[in-house]
Amino acid sequence: MSSTSSEDHLRKCAHGPCICMVYPEQEYCSRHCSRAGNAEKTEERCDCGHLNCALRGTSQGQTQLLFPASRPAAL
Repeated sequence: MSSTSSEDHLRKCAHGPCICMVYPEQEYCSRHCSRAGNAEKTEERCDCGHLNCALRGTSQGQTQLLFPASRPAAL
């Protein structure tokens, strides 16, 4: 019997600059990322508003992927 947590299946948000983690049934962590991911213009940094991305520049270039606190509502 193998034991896996739901965290084992989390993956990075599909929006390039975003470092948020999403559940398998999601592609993006927010509406911002969904719109930006489908836009013609590429962003240099993510403005999704989540703490992961907001703190990204404050840790001397380190990018740590943080897990979502809960399953967000459908976009």
